[in-house]
Amino acid sequence: MGLRLLLLCIMGLSGCAFAPPPSEPLPLGEKVAPPDGWVSYCRRHDHEEAACVRLTEERWTELQRVNFEVNKRVRYRSDRALYGTLDLWTVAAEAGDCEDIALTKRQELMRLGWPAAALLLATGRTPRGVYHAVLVAMTDHGDYVLDNNVDPVSPWAQSAIVMDRLQVPGQPYWRRVMLLPGEPATASTAAADPGSSFPQSLHTTP
Repeated sequence: MGLRLLLLCIMGLSGCAFAPPPSEPLPLGEKVAPPDGWVSYCRRHDHEEAACVRLTEERWTELQRVNFEVNKRVRYRSDRALYGTLDLWTVAAEAGDCEDIALTKRQELMRLGWPAAALLLATGRTPRGVYHAVLVAMTDHGDYVLDNNVDPVSPWAQSAIVMDRLQVPGQPYWRRVMLLPGEPATASTAAADPGSSFPQSLHTTP
């Protein structure tokens, strides 16, 4: 498969069958303190209650396209280089660090009609042990990761980042992520609500 066709398939634009890789909700644990940069960002922006999105072919295409296009358009630069400070979370115009790039994807998806509360920030470590932030999209197919280091959107369990904290919409705290990527969810860490495929710690709406 040629590179162009492969990219079109990734973004769902070539007529390839709509078949997002299966995912599941992130298993969440106790309340934890959010990153300082997120606290500062929240003081400047409004937030909503938790939600999820029905993952249609159109929505899946939007996830893939926004992740791919923002990754190509926004250059990585540290907050110190851009703003002369250690940590400032903001939407990136042309350059930014991982948090800024994740917020930029969040903003662009919101402009396409995604609810803010279905687009959550998460932090963790890369395979090299580097602190990292990504965007997590909550859908009825499970939770998917948009990472500035990887162009295809992936189920959280297939992501290279080992996540430790996930934003909780409408709350001053975040939740600890309980499992490492690739580990199966268990009854004790999966959602306890019968018939629900979402974490008990997050209130979801249809």
